[in-house]
Amino acid sequence: MGWETLSEFVRSNIRNERAASLIEWGILVVLIAVVALIAVAFAGDQNSEMWSDIASSIDN
Repeated sequence: MGWETLSEFVRSNIRNERAASLIEWGILVVLIAVVALIAVAFAGDQNSEMWSDIASSIDN
């Protein structure tokens, strides 16, 4: 589905409450996915640093 097809779908169904609700849910799901990916990336960096520190302290 290209951007033109998506924009045509949105324009043709913008007055339809079901389509508007579907679009809102879609945006919500995308936002939740983005936040989850950022959280996983941040936690992964923190976790990697923690294990590196532990490994360094064991080696000494």
